[in-house]
Amino acid sequence: MGQQESKAQPLSELKKLDPRYLAPEHVKGFEHHVAEGDGYSAWMLHKYYAHQHDPKAGEYLLLAANRGVPEAQCSYYAILIQNPDRKVRESAVIWLKKAAAQGYEPAKEWLGHHDEVLRLSDLRHASSQKP
Repeated sequence: MGQQESKAQPLSELKKLDPRYLAPEHVKGFEHHVAEGDGYSAWMLHKYYAHQHDPKAGEYLLLAANRGVPEAQCSYYAILIQNPDRKVRESAVIWLKKAAAQGYEPAKEWLGHHDEVLRLSDLRHASSQKP
């Protein structure tokens, strides 16, 4: 176990990297930190896999959101608000509220516009349905 711990780069060093262009050893380092419970590492892996259009991006996004990363919570909101199911769109606001409760300013701003975003989303989905 001690050997594996020494191989993982410190999170403070990994955070300096551009997540779109990670080397395999950096991916392994973030995976190590995710396994240790770090939400920010899940967020970085989400961005890495999203840049590659890899489905793993969604898994890491949800993991980061559940672990309290406000940027991930806002991103998850943005996905849910586009769902065709109105109940899903209505429930999306919980993610904004979680991010706003942490003091994340973009979430606070988005929260103020949620009703309008939901209304526009409803209109978009209503117009896309066939008669």
